[in-house]
Amino acid sequence: MAVDTIIGGTVYIDFLQVGEAGAINGNPKKMALSVYLPWYRNPIEYGDSPNAKNKGWYNWAWYESGPTSMMHYPENVLPNGQRDIASILYPIVGAYSNVDEGVLRYQFEIMKAANLDGILITDYGKEILQDYRKCVDKMYKLAEEYDMKIALQYEPKIHFANWVPSTSGKSRDEKIQAIIEDIIYIIEHYAPMKSYLKIDGKPVIPPFDANLLSDTEWGYVKKQIKDRGFGEIYLIFDRIPDVGVKNIDAVYNWISGLDRNYPDYQSVYNFAKGHNERTDFWANNDFKNRLAIGVAWPGFDDTGVGGDWGSGTARKFPYLENDPTGSTLAATQNSVLNNNMDWIVYATFNDWNEATVIEPSVEFGYRFIQEVQEFLEGFKGLPKGNRNLMQAITEKYIAERDGGTKPEPEVTVTSAKVEASVEKLNGNKNNLTIKITEQLSDGSVNIIEETISINNNAAGTYEVGGYKVYVDTKGNTQIRECYLVK
Repeated sequence: MAVDTIIGGTVYIDFLQVGEAGAINGNPKKMALSVYLPWYRNPIEYGDSPNAKNKGWYNWAWYESGPTSMMHYPENVLPNGQRDIASILYPIVGAYSNVDEGVLRYQFEIMKAANLDGILITDYGKEILQDYRKCVDKMYKLAEEYDMKIALQYEPKIHFANWVPSTSGKSRDEKIQAIIEDIIYIIEHYAPMKSYLKIDGKPVIPPFDANLLSDTEWGYVKKQIKDRGFGEIYLIFDRIPDVGVKNIDAVYNWISGLDRNYPDYQSVYNFAKGHNERTDFWANNDFKNRLAIGVAWPGFDDTGVGGDWGSGTARKFPYLENDPTGSTLAATQNSVLNNNMDWIVYATFNDWNEATVIEPSVEFGYRFIQEVQEFLEGFKGLPKGNRNLMQAITEKYIAERDGGTKPEPEVTVTSAKVEASVEKLNGNKNNLTIKITEQLSDGSVNIIEETISINNNAAGTYEVGGYKVYVDTKGNTQIRECYLVK
C-alpha cells in the first residue's frame, strides 16, 4: 500500500511489512521461489502397516499397467538399503511424509539456508486430495515463523481432466465456474495470512497449465472474483502467452526442450538463455505492467513413473554433473542472470518423480542446493554463506528423527515363504538350495539361502536359518514338495 495523503484519525493495520527500495509489496526486489510438491507420504507416520500396497505411500509408489508395466513398491527395501520409490533419485533423508512437521521444518531450514524467499505449492483445489491440504495448512503457518512467502500453484486441469466428481462430464462453463470457486477458497483461507505472497497488494495466483484457459476466460475469472468482493488477483502464467493478452500479469516459462541433445554446459546455457529471453520479450511489450520471471532447473528424468507418467517413453534433460564448466543448474541459473531478470523460480525443490530436485539427494548430495545458495548470493548481493550449513541442518534433523521422540518401530517377521531348487552333480549326489524370503514389519525383505548336499531322490527335513523346511526331491532336478514345518 502506498500512502501519499494525510489521513486524519487513527489507522489500524493488521501487519506492516517494510521492504527494500524498489521492492514489490514488501517482497525483496530480487526474489527467489521454488516449486514444492505436497504429495509424498510414509505410512510409518500414520501408524499403518508399511507393507500394505498403495496404502499411504502416495507418490513414492507407482503402480501402472501401461507400456512399461513398471511397479515401485516403497514397502520393499532394495539391497542398497533404499526403499523402492518412483524416482531415479533418492532423498538423502529417505522417503518422507509431507505432513510430518519435523520434515517440513527441515525443508524450510534448508530453503532459508539456500537464500530462497518462498515457494509455489502444487494445489488441486478444495474438493480432492485433502491430505495435500494438511500439508498446505502446516506450511503456511511455518512460513510465517520462517519469514517466507507461499502461493499455491493451482492446477485447473483437475476439472478438465474430470478428476473432480462434482464437475466430471459438466460443460466448460461449469468447469470454469468451479475453477473460480477453487481460487476463492484459496483467497478466503490463505490470502489473509502474512505468509501469502502478494504483489501490489494482490494475492498471487500462479496456475499450472494456465493456458488451459484463454486470456478472455481468465479475464472472466478475475472479474467474477472481484465482483464477488474478493478483490483483484495477480495472475502468473507458467507458459508464455501471446503478447497481446490483457489479463496476465507475470510469466515464468516452465521447463521445455526435453529429449534434445545437450552435450555440454554451453549448449544448455544457450538453450536456457533463449528460453528465458522469450519471457523477457513478452514482458517488455508492456514493461510497466508486466513482470518477467526466470526459470532454472537441475535436470529432468521421469523414468521413475514409467516415462511421461506411464506412457512408456521417458522424458529427459541431462544434469551435466561431470561437465568441468558447470552443471545444468549452473547454466540455467546464469541464463536468468544474463537476461537481467529480478525474480527466479526453481523447478523444483522436490519433484522426485520427474527428478527435478534441488533438495539434497543420495546421488548428488548437497551439490544443487549449494549451487543455489552460491548463485543467490551473487544474484541478491548477499555475503558469502556457509557451504556446509545445509549438510549440518540435514544431519541434525536425521539425528533428532532417529534418536528423538519418533523411534523406528521394532522390526518383526510378518510372513515367510520358501522355495527350493536342485542342481545335478556327478554320481548319485545333488546340491539342494533352499531359499527363505522373510517379509519384515518395516517393509523390508530378508533372504536366507543355504545349499545342502543330498542324495538323488532324497526327501527330508532341513534346518535353514532357524526354520525347518521339508523338501521331497524327484530325480536329479525336480521338487515334489517344499514347505515350512510348523
